[in-house]
Amino acid sequence: MSARYVYGVIHADRVPEARAVLAEATGLKGGMLDLFEVEALAVVISPSDGSPVVQTRRHMLAHTRVLEALCADITVLPMRFGVIAGDEASLRDRLVQHRGRLEAALHTYSGLVEFGLSMSFPREAAFAAMVRDDPSFAARHAQLAALGHEAHFERIEFGRRVAEALDHRRKAAERVAVTSLRSACQDMRILTPEADNQVLRAALLVPTDAELGPALEATAARTAFAPGADAEISLVGPAPAYHFISLSLDLEAETMAAE
Repeated sequence: MSARYVYGVIHADRVPEARAVLAEATGLKGGMLDLFEVEALAVVISPSDGSPVVQTRRHMLAHTRVLEALCADITVLPMRFGVIAGDEASLRDRLVQHRGRLEAALHTYSGLVEFGLSMSFPREAAFAAMVRDDPSFAARHAQLAALGHEAHFERIEFGRRVAEALDHRRKAAERVAVTSLRSACQDMRILTPEADNQVLRAALLVPTDAELGPALEATAARTAFAPGADAEISLVGPAPAYHFISLSLDLEAETMAAE
């Protein structure tokens, strides 16, 4: 069995520390983890039968756990899920071909990790703030309540207006939050919100020793999305820079791409 599943790339001078970390970890399908060194680079690998890996939650978690175990102390460039090298000779060729670009990326992301951020406010508090800013919503709500069942279509239209107004406020709060947090991050990727009361969903690239608490609290206060309500802040990480760099091996085209 010569195929290898590929997790990520590190600098070869961190191989001793990486081996110690990987000795306590397990790869996909319980595979034993190893490091394949090529000049100044090293690739985290495990045995593979060469068949495509099904993108299940279990497999995805196994992939990310390997990378996240390393990233606490070692800069690692994450490989996209499901990358398999047919053999070590092919893997060596790709690494040699793109050595300069990979070494440059390792330098760029050295000492940086990614955190996933979600900042939301209670929907009731956000709605109350919107009504305070525009009392016409409260007046219209009272009118519709007095009309009873006859106002069915009017209520649908009113609901649409409320949703649009809340989304407008959410987008304004998002712009404030992004501006506020920029100085605390090396880089940021804005992600699609998952709810109408989620002011910001983003991937933050920050130094490993960054203290984000004060900046997040100040940002929540500046948004004015739901004044007086406590923000619900979720910060997940540290993790490799998944949203900022992603490697893949194209064995047919014989290229390695970093996006």
